[in-house]
Amino acid sequence: MKELLFEPIVLCVLLPLGIVCLLLAFQMATNKKIVPILEGLFLHTYLYMMNGVGVPPFALVNPRSFGDYDREISRMVLALTVYICVIVVLKSWFSKIFPNSLLLLLTKDPFLGLFCIYLMLSMFWSETPLLTFRTSLTFLGVGVVSAHIARKYSMDEIAKIIRRTCSIIMVTSVLYALGSSSGRHEKGWKGVLGHPIYLGNLMALNIAMWTVNAIYNPQQRPLSLVIIVFSLLTMQMADSSGAFLSWVTCMGMVVMLRFTKHLPPKLAFSSVFISMIVLICFFLVFKYNEAAIYTAMGKEPTLSGRTDFWPLMIERMKLRPWFGYGVNGFWQHWRGGENPAHGIATVWGWIPPHGHHGWYDLILQLGLVGLILFVISFINTAFQATLYLTRVKPGEGSFFPFLFYTILIMINMTDSNLLNFNFGWVYYIILSIRLRLK
Repeated sequence: MKELLFEPIVLCVLLPLGIVCLLLAFQMATNKKIVPILEGLFLHTYLYMMNGVGVPPFALVNPRSFGDYDREISRMVLALTVYICVIVVLKSWFSKIFPNSLLLLLTKDPFLGLFCIYLMLSMFWSETPLLTFRTSLTFLGVGVVSAHIARKYSMDEIAKIIRRTCSIIMVTSVLYALGSSSGRHEKGWKGVLGHPIYLGNLMALNIAMWTVNAIYNPQQRPLSLVIIVFSLLTMQMADSSGAFLSWVTCMGMVVMLRFTKHLPPKLAFSSVFISMIVLICFFLVFKYNEAAIYTAMGKEPTLSGRTDFWPLMIERMKLRPWFGYGVNGFWQHWRGGENPAHGIATVWGWIPPHGHHGWYDLILQLGLVGLILFVISFINTAFQATLYLTRVKPGEGSFFPFLFYTILIMINMTDSNLLNFNFGWVYYIILSIRLRLK
């Protein structure tokens, strides 16, 4: 399908058609009644794609493609053309994105801003500086758009939009998995996403958010219950034990937040802090007994071989502990023996495309300096989320930051979702900037 799109004959047909569609869209964008519809359509489409959708046409224009070492120039030009056309058509929505939203990203959360600058600087110690520069520039561009979303929408609006896009992910994933073998993985359903673990964790987040909606919006309770049931079934078909743990933790977080909401700020922060300590202790107990637990759940105690190569990754971290290998500078299988990750594999010979551990991958790419910058921003944002929780009325907008934090922490224990063009980076930028604007 992808190759067909770039055939000369097909391009001769699609190019004029695209120009006509662009002119029609530009004409529609001059109508003040239609502009809000187009802006809402773009916002939902963008967040839907950035959840990790990997099917056409989204795969062709997803920003992650700019981090591919073998990305063809023609496809980059196609993606850039689409971006430029969207900016031209929705010029009112994109107004003041530069320099306002860029300044927001770099200054509103100082440590996040330093982290973004550090991403760019990592090209100077990367073994593939051009690839690192291209990838870090894409991260910065996605961050600017995310900061722009945080500037234009309230937390309640953002939570509702993300709840809707997660539900669209559910519907399209079910249809895709039922209609095509490409939507199914040997592990379970992956739908329109790249892996069942992503689908399962997004469904865990979706269930928690619709539960909050059912609690605080009784008039929408029937719809909420229907979506919760279908999200549970979808999560079950994804067959991800990690997603199940994320769901249980999110539901516990909903109960805790309802109690914390009515506390003074100091007590609320203490409550959140104690809850985090309890969760960490629970996680340590789980880690100590994980082999027996996974065996009881019918899973491999090695987490599909992850525990085989994690010690090898730690040894590579020790070679460059402070600055790492640069963004997108470690997992480079195409370099053969010069690959910094050369030799990292499971006992049966499977070579992982990434570390399957977000925090390990962060250290490998940006070292302890990058980890420290991100963790300080992470903790500070959690503090801001606690203050926000105690100062606004209860609802999905006040609960969403903690529900997302839960998913982000849980998923990065067994997969990489921090330095990835996925919902982890996008949602974190949106929350970090939005909370400080408040």
